[in-house]
Amino acid sequence: MSRSDFPPSYDDSRLLSNPQPGGGYPASVPPYGFNAYAGQPPYPQPNDPYRGQPPYPQPNDPYRGQPAGYPPPNIPAIPIIPPGVGDNEGFTTTGGFDDISVRHTFIRKVYLILASQLIVTAAIVAIFTFVEPVGVFVRKNPAIYWVSYAVYLVTHIVLVCCQGPRRRFPWNLILLSIFTLALSFMTGNIAR
Repeated sequence: MSRSDFPPSYDDSRLLSNPQPGGGYPASVPPYGFNAYAGQPPYPQPNDPYRGQPPYPQPNDPYRGQPAGYPPPNIPAIPIIPPGVGDNEGFTTTGGFDDISVRHTFIRKVYLILASQLIVTAAIVAIFTFVEPVGVFVRKNPAIYWVSYAVYLVTHIVLVCCQGPRRRFPWNLILLSIFTLALSFMTGNIAR
């Protein structure tokens, strides 16, 4: 195999992409921008019109064609949205979620719900696996699996797409329970 079959080395490829000596930069513009420690270009030139200035505009610099000292337009950084507009699910940026006790309570509730779902699923799978009459009944009636799949799909769509039932107290727990039971039944059917 000849040398030309290999890709070029790093040094050779840099020569191909930028063959000009000195990096191709004009003498007044430093090749690597600002020296972060000194705040000056690494190689100051005597006739450099940009000496001591960053190579990009600063946030409060005047716009092109705007006289210096003219104040920039007052544009709010974050648009102010009145409450009730949009789908923010009741969470606001200035809510009580900054309090550590509120966050701990939220995390505790989430993990308790998840643990209860896993316990129910494990119990139903154990019943389907270790109780022989249940396993025989499920094998003889495969339509039960498809009914549980339909119930799972409908409750999943309702929980994801409908804000009303998802946010109201008794309905969210009822739908989550039905969702968990349908998914547990499907898992038990598969595990038999």
